[in-house]
Amino acid sequence: MEHARPLLEISGLRTSFDTYDGKVRAVDGVDLAVHAGKTLCVVGESGCGKSVTARSILRLVEDPGRIESGTIAWNGHELDGTGESFDILALDPKDKRLGRLRGGEIGMIFQEPAASLLPLRTIGAQLIETLRIHTDLSKKAARAKAIELLDSVGIPDPHRRVDAYPFQLSGGMCQRAMIAIALCANPSLLIADEPTTALDVTTQARILDLIRSLQAEHGMAVMFITHDLGVVAELADEVAVMYLGRVVERAGVEELFADPKHPYTKALLASVPVLGRDRGRDLPTIPGAVPNPLHRPTGCSFHPRCAEAIAGRCDLDDPPEVDFGGGRTAECVLYAPSEDTEGATA
Repeated sequence: MEHARPLLEISGLRTSFDTYDGKVRAVDGVDLAVHAGKTLCVVGESGCGKSVTARSILRLVEDPGRIESGTIAWNGHELDGTGESFDILALDPKDKRLGRLRGGEIGMIFQEPAASLLPLRTIGAQLIETLRIHTDLSKKAARAKAIELLDSVGIPDPHRRVDAYPFQLSGGMCQRAMIAIALCANPSLLIADEPTTALDVTTQARILDLIRSLQAEHGMAVMFITHDLGVVAELADEVAVMYLGRVVERAGVEELFADPKHPYTKALLASVPVLGRDRGRDLPTIPGAVPNPLHRPTGCSFHPRCAEAIAGRCDLDDPPEVDFGGGRTAECVLYAPSEDTEGATA
């Protein structure tokens, strides 16, 4: 795994939502690092806090949500002439650096393009506006660049499609238009929040190939959020597994697939069908569902669904983060000595 200074470094991030039933802590102390030119895949079931983590990076969490604590250090290109890193969460909402980050240094592909694109404005108008905010292009030059971008992401007949409205495009076309908007300022980091969800497998493969080729061309870092382990195997350099608002395991992609440490990671991998192996038999499943964040289990949040849970430990004690070296970690008591073991050893 990479040891150079990360482009983006998240530490102790906590984001919550105030509801009538109480506070929902969607992100509960997340630590993540994204390195320049690398792809970090954040994986987990729905409701694990992946999308809220991504939105927190750009401070796009809307009421009743709020970022409670933590730091998000940006160590990328200089935005203020000093070349120094800074904490995104410490910026004033009116700070120009925050505006330059959003859509400039950090591009984001949202999960639902139909909901993210403005329905009453053409694709071209939305691209041109973003280009003019983050570049010095004139309106005419921005339109020409918008057509070039639409062509680069594989939209046919871009000279005509630039004047199309989102409802006139297919889901795959809208997703490509979202990618074009996210990439128009040549960002250092691209955050892709499940960009292939609800797309057919052919379109999904094309979108993944497009992101991979654009990353190679521009040398940008990618934070890819998904629940599809097949996508993880294809794209990732590093993987962070999230469960109920926490990162329960971090590893290089080869390490993760070859030797998963956390029982949740093992269960996720076991539930992936393998061609030829699983014919004629039921796939293993993870019992139960992700708990309601309002009613978190005591101890390890995964213990009610875990086949390796230890009574009296997993249901009572918060799991420690065990460091395996090389940036690989897992939050699990299975790899930490118990007090009884320590006493016997002493």
